[in-house]
Amino acid sequence: MISGDTAPCQAVEVLAHDADLLVHEATFMEEERARARETLHSTARQAAEIARDAGVQMLALTHLSTRYFPRDVRDEARTVFPNTIVPRDFDAIAVPFPERGEPALVKPEREPEPEPAAAP
Repeated sequence: MISGDTAPCQAVEVLAHDADLLVHEATFMEEERARARETLHSTARQAAEIARDAGVQMLALTHLSTRYFPRDVRDEARTVFPNTIVPRDFDAIAVPFPERGEPALVKPEREPEPEPAAAP
């Protein structure tokens, strides 16, 4: 389920119930909770609480403020919901049929670096 750009709300929890993947914004970290509320955004912890309470398998956090390092946002959420990721541009998330496994982050394959040209 993709929640979009939203403050925490019970409707997201209900709609995400037992989902394989919840994509949720985490514009702020917990120390900015009041600011998140003022601007109708969520903190990483709030998104993790929704994921935990909804019983999802994986939480992907998006819409992060550039004032934070993605790993810090991820780590804050993981204190509540361990299976949290912060995908980067061009990452994908594989969501297989249940009998084939759990959701997983898929990093793009990178082309090998070209060899430097030999000096003449």
